[in-house]
Amino acid sequence: MPSVRNRRGSICCSPLEVRRRPGAVGVPKLRLPACLPSLSRKDSWTMKHHPIADVWPMMAEDKLHELADDIRKNGQLVPVWLYEGKILDGRNRWAACKIAGVEPKTKEYTGDEPTAFAVAMNDRRRHMNKGALAAVAAELLPFFESDAKRRQARKPKSESVPAKLPEQNRGVESRQQAAKSVGVGERYVQDAKKVKQEAPEVFERLKAGKITLQDAKREVAKKPTDDWRQDERDRQAEVERGLTVVANASADKNLIAWAERERLAVRIDRSTRYGNPFVLDEDGDREEVCDAYERHYMPHKPSITDRIEAGELSGKVLVCHCYPRRCHGDCLAAEANSVSVK
Repeated sequence: MPSVRNRRGSICCSPLEVRRRPGAVGVPKLRLPACLPSLSRKDSWTMKHHPIADVWPMMAEDKLHELADDIRKNGQLVPVWLYEGKILDGRNRWAACKIAGVEPKTKEYTGDEPTAFAVAMNDRRRHMNKGALAAVAAELLPFFESDAKRRQARKPKSESVPAKLPEQNRGVESRQQAAKSVGVGERYVQDAKKVKQEAPEVFERLKAGKITLQDAKREVAKKPTDDWRQDERDRQAEVERGLTVVANASADKNLIAWAERERLAVRIDRSTRYGNPFVLDEDGDREEVCDAYERHYMPHKPSITDRIEAGELSGKVLVCHCYPRRCHGDCLAAEANSVSVK
């Protein structure tokens, strides 16, 4: 194994002490000797990540080892970019160099737009769907705003615009820049920002590309934002006693969220087998279309009546868009409850 000389010319221990991980093939674990000056200049391989860089997820471990193998064979082709003493771009390359035992090549970014630079560097190497890109843009918003303030502060007073721009204007400008930098519309960025504010756990899945922006918005829409109302609690108690109740998809989010966790929620809109085929206004007013469902449709629909008789709707929360106004769900709940008490 090769040796190195310290600054006085004495031979020191090997720079690499390789230990094989169980099941690993050709992947060394690096232990760095204190006498290795070139690596100690990098603070023993510790280098903080700039917050801008942390917007993007790191590589999976297997991909990181593949990159390390490539660097070991072909060298590091792209430098690690530093800004303010931290890694602005190249966290994966830095980590791969550490695995490969190769001192990383670095360059210092000295421009005025570090956020746009980091976006450009990452954009060339990543394949992300629009939802994930919108999530990245939403996280970049404060950095674009910070860059704009920094550039403004460096301008001569004669070139400066009024020092205090309205916050709303500054926010719009940052959103436009963030959206343009990743190639999505401003509305996408605004929607992703709302997801981040209202459901951070959903936002992380969006950013990882595990769900679409539309799916994320739907999850946020279902998420309760207010405390339980008493009428929700009352209906919850009825369901716990084995009765069937109706809930409004928009107004009863706590009750519906509970029912979904307990697998007691049943959708009854027109896209389901329980939906009312009679259209409000086109086929009559509310009373007429509900009467038509109760008297002329449901009794002649075995695919509904047989399921009710079998108890499929017993002790359930029927989710509609009408409650507390009259709804065909009232008819379904009444039939289900008549079965429950038999």
